[in-house]
Amino acid sequence: MHKVTVERTRFSGWTIITFIFLGLFTLALSQAFSEEPAAAIQLKNLQEITSPEDLPLVLNGIDGNQGPMGPSGPQGPRGATGATGATGEQGPQGIQGVQGVQGIQGIQGETGTTGPQGIQGIQGATGATGATGATGATGATGAQGIQGATGATGATGATGATGATGATGAVGPMGPIGPTGPQGPAGSTDLPV
Repeated sequence: MHKVTVERTRFSGWTIITFIFLGLFTLALSQAFSEEPAAAIQLKNLQEITSPEDLPLVLNGIDGNQGPMGPSGPQGPRGATGATGATGEQGPQGIQGVQGVQGIQGIQGETGTTGPQGIQGIQGATGATGATGATGATGATGAQGIQGATGATGATGATGATGATGATGAVGPMGPIGPTGPQGPAGSTDLPV
């Protein structure tokens, strides 16, 4: 048997409380406006009788009106889930359905790769040489470029081998006669003995 699950919310709780309050309020109004005395008043009248002589032979209570049906109580907790039944036998295969409408055409595929280059055609004949054009004006001299950095000093080369001694040259011509020197002191006549 399929179970119906009712989810209880805060709004449903307030609704139940409202119905209970309205039921009690309606019961109080029906007792207040009823022509028959209430059960509490009849009980009080009976308590005021003190002697047995005042008691009638038969005291029949007045049946009160049936009160309204009270509101339904809150839903009880959900019962435990029953065991899963056995799997039934597979039914017969259904009739084949009508063929569906043809789908939308797919997106165009990507462009294929470029094929290999064809064979080069035969070279055409050489055309006639055109007339020589006029010489163009000389362009302005460009600005001097930035001077490059000074290069590093190269390493000192190795000392060369000593050359062979040259042959003695011929005697040169006589040089000019120099000026006469100063006269010397006078000689002594004293001879040693």
